[in-house]
Amino acid sequence: SLSCAELVYEELKRLSKLSQWQWLVTLHPKMKLETREKYQALEGDNLLFFDNDRVIEMQHRADVMVCDNSSIFQEFLLLNKPVVTVNNRDPQA
Repeated sequence: SLSCAELVYEELKRLSKLSQWQWLVTLHPKMKLETREKYQALEGDNLLFFDNDRVIEMQHRADVMVCDNSSIFQEFLLLNKPVVTVNNRDPQA
């Protein structure tokens, strides 16, 4: 899989418990259902999971995007906001 969703899950879970950031999280619509359900279960005070029909709204709310392998980051860059890409092909590199 080109997605790093499974690789970053535990770290995002840990970070979402810290109060210094608000996380807006979505996954590719073709992501495995069990992965989507895991991420949805992380919802709390600091993390909101949203479906793809709200992507534009959430892009405007976000200050920065963390992205793996998706074309959505190109749309985000048009808002003149920073994008951090995750090395998902060789996470050990």
